[in-house]
Amino acid sequence: MPSSYSDNIGLELIATGEKSGEWGSITNGNLEILDAAIHGSLAVDLTGQGSSYDLETNEWLESDVNIYNGTYKLIVFSGGDDPAPAANISINILPATSKKIYFVKADGLSYQIKFTQGTGATTVTLNDGETKIIYCDGSNDVSDFSQSFVLSSANITGGSINNTTIGSTTPSTGAFTTVDVGGGAGSEIDNTDVGLNTPKGGAFTTFTVSASGSTFTVNPATAGTLDNVAIGATAAAAGTFTSVNATSNVDITGTLTVDGNMTMGDDVAVDTMAVNAAITTNLIPSAGTENLGSSDNQWNDLYIDGTANIDSLVADTADIDGGTIDNAVIGGAVAAAGTFTTVTATTLNATSINASNFYESADIAPSYDPSTGIFSLDADDGSLFVCQHTRAQGVTFNVANVPASGNVFTLTIIHDYQGTGAMSGTSTFPGTTYWPNGTQPSEPGPGEVDIYTLFTYDGGTTWWAGLSGANMS
Repeated sequence: MPSSYSDNIGLELIATGEKSGEWGSITNGNLEILDAAIHGSLAVDLTGQGSSYDLETNEWLESDVNIYNGTYKLIVFSGGDDPAPAANISINILPATSKKIYFVKADGLSYQIKFTQGTGATTVTLNDGETKIIYCDGSNDVSDFSQSFVLSSANITGGSINNTTIGSTTPSTGAFTTVDVGGGAGSEIDNTDVGLNTPKGGAFTTFTVSASGSTFTVNPATAGTLDNVAIGATAAAAGTFTSVNATSNVDITGTLTVDGNMTMGDDVAVDTMAVNAAITTNLIPSAGTENLGSSDNQWNDLYIDGTANIDSLVADTADIDGGTIDNAVIGGAVAAAGTFTTVTATTLNATSINASNFYESADIAPSYDPSTGIFSLDADDGSLFVCQHTRAQGVTFNVANVPASGNVFTLTIIHDYQGTGAMSGTSTFPGTTYWPNGTQPSEPGPGEVDIYTLFTYDGGTTWWAGLSGANMS
């Protein structure tokens, strides 16, 4: 029957009648393992080990008496490589079924290390300079025993707490971080007995209740003052208070004067305010950028008896029953007559229109690039352009900002060729340009001026063109 091995440190357990002549070497190997597991120490330099290191305890091998690194009781870690992107170097305790107690110390450790066993979620971290006692439960979890000492009682006969000597025959005095007073005869706070069977009364400097479920009762005062105002009467007290905090309703009879800033509500979707009174003062915005309502929370009807000074007005509909526009009366039974700065109409019905002021800029010299021969015409500038050049290779007429499809736009181009030799190239017109009989006119000769008229109704995609004048002189 072959040997078996102990679960936690890998001692070889020789079966009856086996390993004849090998008992001495096997026993010595087992004793070495026991020595390392009870009092042995190992220094581990993690430099060059990457982001993880295996701490392994396995079966003892007769042919190799070297003790596994996970057998030692005390292990001191140092060095280490940057484990990025991980936050620490992982120390993997193998196998995951072994139950071990380790004393671990970090001395000269470059990065934090984390002890894990198998897939367990409970791990222990160790930083440089720390010493901890850790326990592997054989079920994939690692626990920190250093943080888990619970003492039912302790007898400390010397030393100090917060630099105050302890352990004498009488209670020590001093400044303590925490004092737990259990009470009893002679226990006092501010010369008042505490901790007896019934609650004690007295004047205390500080009273703190920290135990879960603890309660205390303060009887209502029948006399005294708050900010020099008498309290405890059967009716609400009047006076000037430093602070008033209310978590329920507050009823105020009379005038409320607030001198300073006031905030009402913190959530427009939940908090509301009802004003059931007339406003007798002006509503003045703080910075002039505040809105009255919003796109999601709009006011209904707005009634104004007076002058509305509005920089910009956007309305779905407007019903104006009277008044004037540019000093012309509007809103009568018949359409009003007058001189208007601007008139925008979807349909314009007019008996006559005085067009003396209907004009546009003419004789416009568009932008021209002589290196490419491109004239850049802008429909926003007008509709008549004088294009002068000396380029014999031909030129290109580009038109920007053409009115949208559905609007008719007419364009006049005065092509003034001031070169001395005949043009060898062909000029290029915008979009798809259609000419009479499908033939584009010849280029003007040296010193000649030709006039083209084009119009479009589909936003400049298609142009209908003709030669309005040739060799004008």
